Amino acid sequence: MSKRIISILLAVVMVLSVLTLASCGDKDDTKLPIPNGGNDSTENVLTAPDGSSVTLPKTVTKIVTVSDAAKDILTALKADGKIVASYDVTEDATSKIVDAKPELVLYDEGAAIDVDAITKAGIVAVKLPVAETVASVKAHITFIGKAINASYDSLVDSITKQLGTLQLVTASWEKPSVYIELGAGEDGYYTVAPYSYVYEIVSSAGGSNIFGADSELKGFVTVSEADILAKNPSIIFVVGSADSVLKREGWSECAAVANGNVFSIDEFIASSSVVSVAQTINEKLSAYLNPTDAEK
Repeated sequence: MSKRIISILLAVVMVLSVLTLASCGDKDDTKLPIPNGGNDSTENVLTAPDGSSVTLPKTVTKIVTVSDAAKDILTALKADGKIVASYDVTEDATSKIVDAKPELVLYDEGAAIDVDAITKAGIVAVKLPVAETVASVKAHITFIGKAINASYDSLVDSITKQLGTLQLVTASWEKPSVYIELGAGEDGYYTVAPYSYVYEIVSSAGGSNIFGADSELKGFVTVSEADILAKNPSIIFVVGSADSVLKREGWSECAAVANGNVFSIDEFIASSSVVSVAQTINEKLSAYLNPTDAEK
């Protein structure tokens, strides 16, 4: 799968707009740690999402992102003003990053930059691993919040509470079969299987992903047209144009296409849109199961 698709998907996943998030109050376990026993150190020692130890200035003012997910999270935390440059994961922007002299570089797993050269220049570079679960996305949000000394607990709590609510609502559903398309290319169609946070979103929203545990696929995967049509999904969600799917040659016999149950997801499925994407999917699935209610 292309690095660009992986970047978009990081993203884990994944909250409503900061302005609409419910505040859950202060929690001792979500406050910034006091490094070095609470002295006047100018350093902030944190554990990165990949488990490594990271030492940052207490005040981070200049950040470079080589990650759509990181850029998305910083925006959700109202800290996008700290971003001095953003690069695509496919671009080797190493020299540009070194010249910019940021305090922190946030990059996706598989990014084309030379991390060793960046760290040798005295710049802290932190990798955001591919998010296999919603918990991984929350870990990304938590780390970035701590790194920039921003309040992040309401974002994380909103994901937990709102996805949890959807899971309770859909627990008794006869879950429709769902195919979710994240992109398409010469090598096939990009979708998800178990061990990806998008798969978890679909399940929480009340859908049964056509590439489940019995498919033996894992994570973000590329599948063929034949693989999809053989599964005959009832509903299709696509990041992009629904019309393009409806007009595909040979797809007219697919139940979702035949019945017009193909829907666009406008948002990137990234950290600040996980909840809204789950709610969109849930609304369409509910209307599919209860067409009379949807017409009211």
